Amino acid sequence: MLKTAITITRESKRKTRKKIKKSQFSIIAPATLNFAELNDIVAKSGEDVIAKVCKPLLYEITEDLQHQNIELKLKINKIKDDKAYTLFAGHNYTREYVRALVMRGTSYVQGVIVVETQDGFKYRVTFGAFTIRRINTSRKKDIRKIGFDIIRDKAKETNNVDFISDVLFEKISSNIYDEAKKVSPLRNILKLKFIK
Repeated sequence: MLKTAITITRESKRKTRKKIKKSQFSIIAPATLNFAELNDIVAKSGEDVIAKVCKPLLYEITEDLQHQNIELKLKINKIKDDKAYTLFAGHNYTREYVRALVMRGTSYVQGVIVVETQDGFKYRVTFGAFTIRRINTSRKKDIRKIGFDIIRDKAKETNNVDFISDVLFEKISSNIYDEAKKVSPLRNILKLKFIK
């Protein structure tokens, strides 16, 4: 008796995927940051990246170690050729850095103010001061008032680009520090958010 082996072959059903052509765009920082070229972003088209927010560290632009704790928010607003141009949309300090500044037996004074620059740009600026020891409410109010006055005056006398630069590179922070330390010794002046 003859034994035969029967093999059944099935046709494999392969799914054919359409290859989507994607483009690569170089992210360009705004004028305040000297149009520095940042990482690339990949998308199907330029329209897909409009309004996206990228969050590089300021250190990636300046290569200054003091700026490695500042996270920028840059919003893509224009595509030209293979470049994605951005607007400055805000910045924060990294959580780890803020946590390292908080100490027992000290006070943290925070203030939030909305200001308008000379050329009509409105911003909400948040600043904070860490004291060396615990202080009372009246001293906190004095420090807050000093901060508000300096930020408001600076915004009135400068344009948008200069104001962003003064906030980012801590010129305003150092002015607040110099005045507020007369009320109470301070450890640091910290600008947390700067949102358009």
